[in-house]
Amino acid sequence: MACLLSRPDAYRRLVDEIDAGTSKGTLSSPTASFEECRALPYLQAVLNEAMRLFPPLTALASKEVPAGGSTVAGYFLPAGTQVGQNIFGILRDKAYWGDNADMFLPERWLDAGGSRAKDMAATLDLTFGHGKFKCLGRQLALNELNRFIVEVSACRLSCNTRALYHF
Repeated sequence: MACLLSRPDAYRRLVDEIDAGTSKGTLSSPTASFEECRALPYLQAVLNEAMRLFPPLTALASKEVPAGGSTVAGYFLPAGTQVGQNIFGILRDKAYWGDNADMFLPERWLDAGGSRAKDMAATLDLTFGHGKFKCLGRQLALNELNRFIVEVSACRLSCNTRALYHF
């Protein structure tokens, strides 16, 4: 919500999308289903962008190389080596996300198409872990986030465009 309130134009666009869904009958009121929320493209872009900027997991998420070692991308890793990924760094990498990687821009998700959109989604999904270590609560978290944003946006929060927000 803080990201949205820092961009009144984005908040207005989201509210307009939710209002349109409610008036067309494609979005239940007062409580929308997860499937109905998933059908709102700007809502999905807002959630993706917020999770990209403020991932739920920012630790190194390291794993230990098993006995016998392993070769990854041509590099041999001895057994017992701790290997991790910097989720926060990956999701703010200017080489991948562009010079505006530190800005809240839901439009980046709408402008991406084809393989770029799939790559972005797969990269973002790393915030929930990978493979057998993937978060079991991922789907529940996404469901609740979608419904929460739709329901809170119905409250018509006030955006103070003169205030400075520091995140």
